[in-house]
Amino acid sequence: MNDLDRYLDRIGQRPWLVPDMPPPGLNMVVVIPSFAEENLPLTLESLAQCTFLPRFHAEVIVVFNCPARASAEEKRLHKKSIRDVEEWIRYYANPSLTVHLVHAPAVPPKYSGVGHARKTGMDEGIVRFLRAGREDGILISLDADTLVDGNYFAEIDCYFTTHLQREGCAIYYEHSLKGDDYPPDVYQAITDYEIHLRYHVGGVKYAGSPYAFHTLGSAFAVRASAYARLGGMKARQGAEDFYFLQKIMDLGKFGELNETRVIPSPRPSGRVPFGTGPVVTEWIRRKDHSFSTYAFEAYGWLRNFFRHVNRYYLLGAEETEDLLKETLHPAIGEFLLRNGFPAANEEINRNVASLASYRKRFFRWFNGFRTVKYLNDVHTRFVEKQPVTQEAVKLLNALGIKPQQRDAAGLLEVFRKLDREGYKGITLPQ
Repeated sequence: MNDLDRYLDRIGQRPWLVPDMPPPGLNMVVVIPSFAEENLPLTLESLAQCTFLPRFHAEVIVVFNCPARASAEEKRLHKKSIRDVEEWIRYYANPSLTVHLVHAPAVPPKYSGVGHARKTGMDEGIVRFLRAGREDGILISLDADTLVDGNYFAEIDCYFTTHLQREGCAIYYEHSLKGDDYPPDVYQAITDYEIHLRYHVGGVKYAGSPYAFHTLGSAFAVRASAYARLGGMKARQGAEDFYFLQKIMDLGKFGELNETRVIPSPRPSGRVPFGTGPVVTEWIRRKDHSFSTYAFEAYGWLRNFFRHVNRYYLLGAEETEDLLKETLHPAIGEFLLRNGFPAANEEINRNVASLASYRKRFFRWFNGFRTVKYLNDVHTRFVEKQPVTQEAVKLLNALGIKPQQRDAAGLLEVFRKLDREGYKGITLPQ
């Protein structure tokens, strides 16, 4: 029994949701959650226009999830979206890309979020690969309001055939920053928010954490075998992508794919508790149109701790506590004490035989989730959030970069270039 079989047995899913047999050459499945989406055919057309290599076949699984508590207008838009996609499928034919529709009507409130829909599609992707006899297939996560570059499939295929030890990757993205689809303030809001996202990842890199990756639901891919082995995705109302990707990062087998691009929509939305839609909505609601982010000094305190983490190797709980109090800024020191690091450090040391294995286990403890928890804690106790452009300049200066333009658009271009080039030429902590 392989990993896919074991996973389906564990979750109790054997009856398939897509009746058609998959082609033997299936090696990629794109999963798109969709609820009352107006522009889903544009996303499908973007995928259909991609370059396809002769040796592979891709499928798209669109999960139409409609909450039981959806309003009458939302239900109307949802039904229209389904009709639009069905019409698009009737007039489109591509032997390399097949689109399947999965319907989840009247989803109970507990499971009505995007996480349940994404999980449903990912799990069905496992079924598709198993029926095709392909344990090594690739699951790709996309959103219904996102476009992709023409080399999207080719570069994803190249990434996983080249990086055989990698189990997953974040895919480079750029939000739309101009156009006639939305009012100007929406594009201003998404510019600030994307700076925040890239600034945060840059700040985590600067601190020296191995968890410095973007975690957008519309921009990642993972091996089907790894998805199954790690227990799949949880049916959360939001942030399901973040929590799932942390598991792959814990293995040290996650990377970045920067040779292609996804283009998420900047639209405002209140359907999920986290992410682009709510942030843009809140930005527009505020009259001052300002965006605050984590203070740069918070990453500096974290950097100081990570740079000296070797000193905690072979220490017991009491010695660890003494060292925390003696050497660290109270912002990080108190956080570690409140979160039980002395006892955790003693436990880590009991189970390692070398400094290298100690560092590996330490960063599994202080992972991406704990990093965000630390940052949120610091900004309730020690420092206030600051204007995003101001803090972005501080980080760039610390990395040895003096941006010529300090407005939001100019700074975003600098951060995009850094991300696309993988921080090439920048000295970061090891």
